[in-house]
Amino acid sequence: MCHFRLQLGNRIVDYHTCVREFSHNRLIVSVSDTAAPFETRIGTRPEENGTRLTQTEQFEPTEDMLHQALPPTLTNAVMEKIYRLLPFLDPDYAARVRRGRENRLVEKLGEKLEHWLTAIKQHLES
Repeated sequence: MCHFRLQLGNRIVDYHTCVREFSHNRLIVSVSDTAAPFETRIGTRPEENGTRLTQTEQFEPTEDMLHQALPPTLTNAVMEKIYRLLPFLDPDYAARVRRGRENRLVEKLGEKLEHWLTAIKQHLES
């Protein structure tokens, strides 16, 4: 079990992860206890000049996460009300709208990841 405490903007986030799979010096797979549980896979493999570390994270976004990924505009506020009816009116269109929201969330998370990686790189190079 690992405990994480980090600052995201103006708020402090606490959560735990529990190791689900482990292979000494090769793989750690853990799952978080967050509202939208995520799985983290950290793997290593030998390379010519050292070791390659690879980390992937996977989760199923909540509706709230998808909503927050949208810019706060009047159009989006109106569309949010319509969005709640879409699965009943047109399931195919609702699925396309959800994929669009998921893609926007991926973009936002990618931007945050780039910022985080840049900060780590700057810290390590200083």
